[in-house]
Amino acid sequence: MNNLAKKYAQALFESIEKKEDKKEIEVILDNFVKELVKNNKESQLKQIIDQFNYLWNKNKKVTEAKIISAQKLDKKIIDNLKKYIKEKTNSNEVEIIEDIDKEIKGGIILHFDGKIIDLSLKNKLLLLKNTLNS
Repeated sequence: MNNLAKKYAQALFESIEKKEDKKEIEVILDNFVKELVKNNKESQLKQIIDQFNYLWNKNKKVTEAKIISAQKLDKKIIDNLKKYIKEKTNSNEVEIIEDIDKEIKGGIILHFDGKIIDLSLKNKLLLLKNTLNS
């Protein structure tokens, strides 16, 4: 990510982080986008948004997590995983992205806070195969 995108994201974050009035936030966002277009920086919008989300989540102690499973998980399992992630990251909130990948055969793969916890059946079988072959 380039420094200019980081600076734009930081400026936007500082402009709205303590605002509670929705209308005021909308005006700030509208002016921000107009400024990007005026300066021909709209091509950097994705990087700016990603950096803004990072700053926002860090400030609000929100952790984004991705759960990959072979099939849709029950709400109770998702809630337990959220609780686990909250404890491990000391977060106030956990936002979950669910992904179905039948290739993992069973179990889950959990991505959060730069970590990957692979509890998939595919991975366990691969580890067993490697152990038997060594």
